[in-house]
Amino acid sequence: MSDTPILDLEAKLAAASTPPVDPVQRIDALTELAWELRSADIPRANALATEARDLAIKQTYKLGQARAARTMAMTIADAAGLRMMFQLAE
Repeated sequence: MSDTPILDLEAKLAAASTPPVDPVQRIDALTELAWELRSADIPRANALATEARDLAIKQTYKLGQARAARTMAMTIADAAGLRMMFQLAE
């Protein structure tokens, strides 16, 4: 995996986190970076996706919630994470 897409997504997240913050753009930036990191840095990808999902719930942004949950599912590293994903799915 090339670092260029990750660096571009890091820059996109930094821009989306600079006031004035558009919550949907920030959620999308978090999720895009998390998805790109899902196999290279599982703990960070999961943390970014979890943050994105929490923000998406607050914004009632269903697509953001779904994308973040998909990424969270792809970064399950242990049984506790698997149980959490089953709870989210219910």
